[in-house]
Amino acid sequence: MKRMPLYVSALLIPLMTSCAWNHPGTVGQSMARDAHEDSRPTGFLQVFSATETRPDGDSTYAYPHTAYTISDRDGKSFKYVRNHIGRMDGVPTVVAVPVGQYRIKAQTEDYGDVTFTIEVRPGRVDVVHLERDLKHPGARHDEAQLIRLANGQIVGWHEGSAIRGSF
Repeated sequence: MKRMPLYVSALLIPLMTSCAWNHPGTVGQSMARDAHEDSRPTGFLQVFSATETRPDGDSTYAYPHTAYTISDRDGKSFKYVRNHIGRMDGVPTVVAVPVGQYRIKAQTEDYGDVTFTIEVRPGRVDVVHLERDLKHPGARHDEAQLIRLANGQIVGWHEGSAIRGSF
C-alpha cells in the first residue's frame, strides 16, 4: 500500500469529512453533531486500521478499513467507528472528537487488536497508522508518536497536522 504525503492527506481531509457528513446515518455526521453539542473544542481522528478484502466484481477487490472503538481515559466506551462509509470504501473515516485523551482499540494487519492512548488536540487531525507495510517508523518519529506492544514491538505510529477553519 502506497502512502500519501501528509500534505496531500491534509488537503483531502475537508473533502473526506464533507462526504462523510453528508451521508445519512454515517459516523461522521453523528460525531459532528455530538461534537457541536459539546462545548469543548474539537479535534479529528483518522485511524488506518487493518483492512478487509471484499470482492468487487470480476477480479477486482475493495479494501475497507476495520472498525475500532474509542473509550475515555477510564475505559468507558465513547464511540464505535465503522471506519468506512460503504462496503467498498477504502478510505478510513475522519471523525470529529472533543479534545481530550482517549483509548483506542483497533485491529492491526499483523498483530491483531491493540489498545493505545492518544491525545486529541484542538483544530488538528490526528492520524494513526497500523498498516502492514511499516518501514521502521522509529527512524522518522519521536518516541511519543510510536505505538508499541507490551514487549516493545512497534506496531504503528500517530501524527497530527494543524488544519484551518472553525470547529
